[in-house]
Amino acid sequence: MVLLFVAICALWRTTSAVICKSCQQIEDASLRRCDENCLGDACVFWKWEDKSSIEGRPSTQIQQGCMSGLDLSVFEMGCRKNFVDATLCLCNDRDECNDIRDDEAMMREKQIQLPNVRCRNYAEAPYITPRSKNNFCAANYCFYALTEVANFIGEREVLTMANCGQLPQYVFDLTLSSIWPGPALYSGGCYLLQMQGDNINLGCMCAEESCNAEAAYPVRKGSVICHLAYGVSNETAMENSTCTGDYCLLQKTNFTNYGVQYLKGCLSVNDTVAVAKITAGYRNILGLEQWLCNDELCNARVDAAILSIAKPTPPAFASIASARTHLIALFLVFVSALIVQ
Repeated sequence: MVLLFVAICALWRTTSAVICKSCQQIEDASLRRCDENCLGDACVFWKWEDKSSIEGRPSTQIQQGCMSGLDLSVFEMGCRKNFVDATLCLCNDRDECNDIRDDEAMMREKQIQLPNVRCRNYAEAPYITPRSKNNFCAANYCFYALTEVANFIGEREVLTMANCGQLPQYVFDLTLSSIWPGPALYSGGCYLLQMQGDNINLGCMCAEESCNAEAAYPVRKGSVICHLAYGVSNETAMENSTCTGDYCLLQKTNFTNYGVQYLKGCLSVNDTVAVAKITAGYRNILGLEQWLCNDELCNARVDAAILSIAKPTPPAFASIASARTHLIALFLVFVSALIVQ
C-alpha cells in the first residue's frame, strides 16, 4: 500500500493539473452557486442563452468546472464563440483561470475561430413525412444521427437525422451535449453507442460542406463483450443481455433533482480522421464521469473499470493523456483500498 502511494505521488509530480472554479450561474451573480473547486487537466468557462425559460425570455447561463482525461493537446486554450453566440473557454495556465467575471475579461483571452460550414438538414422515420435531403443549415459543425429501436410491437424502427446540432449551445470543437454524439467527442468521427437492449445510437460530427448527408465514417462493432444498463441508480445493476464494441462504457451522472444515474454499454468508433482519438481511460466532463475500458465485462462496477484502465499500456500505444488517466485510476484504487481497510 505504501509503495502504491509513493508511485502515485511520483507520477503526480510528472503530470500537470490545475485547480478550477466549479460554479453555475443564471442571469446574474445573485443566482450563482459554487461547489468546492475541482482539479482537472483544464478549466472550463461556458456561457450560453437558455431560450426554454417559462417566462418566455431567454436567460443567460454560465457554468464553470473541470475537464480531465481528454487529449487537450489538439485544442487551443482560449475562448471560442459558436454560431448561436454561446462561448466556451478552456485554460490551464494557472489555478482558477476560469474565474471570468465579465465579457471584458473574456475578450482578453485568446479568441479561437471555429469553422463555418453548410450542413444537410433533414429527418427520416416511418412515422414522419419525408423531407428533402437538399435542405441546408449553416453552423460550425455538421451532425448525422441514426437511432434504431424496437417499437411497442417489437418491430425495428430507424430514425435518421442530419442537422446543425439539436442543442447548438453545446456545439464547439469539443462537444458538451448529452445528446449523442457527445459529450466530449470530436469532429471527424462516427461513434456507435449501445446501452439499452438492442437499441443503437450512431452519431457523427464533421466540418466539411454537406458532410452529413450520410454517415461519413462507417463504424463496425468491436468484439469486446460489455454489460448493459440504462438510467439506473444502482452502480451494480445490469441487464441480462450483453453487447460488443471497441470499448465498454460506464457513465455516472449526478443530476441535481434526480440523484446519481449510471449508464453501461458498448462504444464502437471510427475516428481515423478525427482531431483527437478515443482511448481507454477515465474522463470527466464538467462533472459527468466516464470510464472506457477494453477488457471483457470490465464495466460491471467502477472499481472493475478502474482496474482494467490501470493495467500497463504497451509503449507503442502510450500517450500523455493515458498517463494522466492511469494516475487518476491508481489514485481511486488507493482510496478504495483505504476505505476497505
